[in-house]
Amino acid sequence: PRDLTPVTWLEAPSHPPVEIVRDGQPRAVVYVPDPKGRVKPDPTNKGKNTPNVKRLIDQLVEVVRLGTGATLELVNSPPAADRPAIVIGDSEETRQAGIDAEQVPVEGFIVKTAPNRVYLVGSTKQGRGNDGTAWAVADFLERFVGVRWYWPAQYGGRSVPRHASLAVPPAHYRDQPVFPYRTMYQDWYWLQARSFDEKILPMPPGILPDKQTLWMGDHFRLLRHGISWQHEHVHHGARIYEF
Repeated sequence: PRDLTPVTWLEAPSHPPVEIVRDGQPRAVVYVPDPKGRVKPDPTNKGKNTPNVKRLIDQLVEVVRLGTGATLELVNSPPAADRPAIVIGDSEETRQAGIDAEQVPVEGFIVKTAPNRVYLVGSTKQGRGNDGTAWAVADFLERFVGVRWYWPAQYGGRSVPRHASLAVPPAHYRDQPVFPYRTMYQDWYWLQARSFDEKILPMPPGILPDKQTLWMGDHFRLLRHGISWQHEHVHHGARIYEF
C-alpha cells in the first residue's frame, strides 16, 4: 500500500496463500508461544514487560472479526502443520523457519510466511522499550488486513475494510523504527489539568459532538508510540512533538 512506510523486502518462500478466513468462517488460529511477549531482562526498565503485545493481539482478533465476521481462536499449544496459524513471537518453530529474533535490532521485527503459517516476530534483544513483536502485529494488520488508525477507535477513527475471505500471499520482510524516541510530551502545568494520555485533537463539526478532548493513549501505541533510546529525555517548560 502506498500510504504505508516502505519496509525491507526479503526473498519470499514459495507456497499457496495462507488462508486466515474463508467465506466468513475462520480457517486459521492465533498461537502466541509467550503471551507476555517477554524479552531478555533489561536493567533500564527493571525487567518489566509492556502491555503492547497483548493490546495488538486483541486488535488483531477484533479487526479480523469486524472485517470478515470470523472470530479467530487463540490457542496455547503449537497447531498441527496442516492447520493455518498466525504465530506471534519468538519460538522454536519460528527459529526453525530461519527467523533469528536475537539478531533483530531493538524494536525491529520480521514478518515471514510459510505453508499454513504467518510468523510475526519481534526482536528479543535486551533493550529499553523493545516492542518489536507488537509492531510486527500492527504492521501486519495495516499491510494485509487493511486497517487504518486515524484517531481513537471509540470515536470512530478506525477504518476496517470488509472481506468475505482473507488470505496472506507469500511474504518476507523486516522493519524497525528510524527514531528510537517517538512520543508526545506536554509541559508540567498542562499535565496538571489533564491526564497524560488525553490530548486535544481538533475535529470538524459534527464528527465528535460535545467532545473537546480525546483519550489518546492507546491510539498512540497503535501508531508505534515508543521509547527505546537508552537515555532519558526530559524537557521543561516546552510543548513539543518528538519523533
